[in-house]
Amino acid sequence: MKYVNPYVGAAWEHEFDGGATASVYGYKLDEPSLEGDTGIGEIGVTLAETVSKNIGLDLGLQGYTGEKEGIAGTVRLSFNW
Repeated sequence: MKYVNPYVGAAWEHEFDGGATASVYGYKLDEPSLEGDTGIGEIGVTLAETVSKNIGLDLGLQGYTGEKEGIAGTVRLSFNW
């Protein structure tokens, strides 16, 4: 279709040193670390000018594997004047 634009993407993220320190009332907390690699993949579609020439809709899905794991979604509605 004229106004449907699919997209895909891939990324790699490397965290060199993501350590942190913290304490509460003098008690030291465990030190988390995000050091490592994460692979990211994305797929989505942009629907432009569907209802009128000023409205657009973007739907996307992202997946993460490695040090960070999970999925995330995106819904974006835009209006241009």
